[in-house]
Amino acid sequence: MNSFYMILNNGVTTTTTEALECTIPERPSIPVAEMEQEVVSIPGRDGELRRNVGYKDRIFPVSFHFKDGINLPKTSRKLVGAMMNCKSFQFSDDDEVEYRVCNVKFGDIERELRVLGRITAQFTIQPFNYYTNVNKIIMTGSKITINNPGTYYSRPLIKVYSSGTVLNQSITIDGTSISIK
Repeated sequence: MNSFYMILNNGVTTTTTEALECTIPERPSIPVAEMEQEVVSIPGRDGELRRNVGYKDRIFPVSFHFKDGINLPKTSRKLVGAMMNCKSFQFSDDDEVEYRVCNVKFGDIERELRVLGRITAQFTIQPFNYYTNVNKIIMTGSKITINNPGTYYSRPLIKVYSSGTVLNQSITIDGTSISIK
């Protein structure tokens, strides 16, 4: 098989395109996130005002080839089924980030001869790449610093677990104090 492959994660199990007996004939181009902007034209003003609304989801097409000398439709159903349930994916040559899937659409299954097949999956993915080897932070002391290794501000999910009475506790983020009740 090919040394370049895709790792599919459905939230419970992980499989690879190698295990599904298909190849990716060439490395796909990775789409870049695009900022959605609200544009306002004001009469008498030069230029337009722009307000950043947020990043758009990305469309990520990936072509797959598969070969089965016995039952090509069965192989294609297995591949399509795995991709339809895919929550995220990675590539073998860049496994430190994952792409989170919002939706996937498929082109038609093309058959060449009786044993060769091709299909293109069009993944709609979230705007950002997510690091896979990030450790959970467990706060046991009174002060901790959390760094964002990304290139865009983050919206972290902070869960606080406590027992007993919590008195006058707060979390301070960029100078803004949030009370914990």
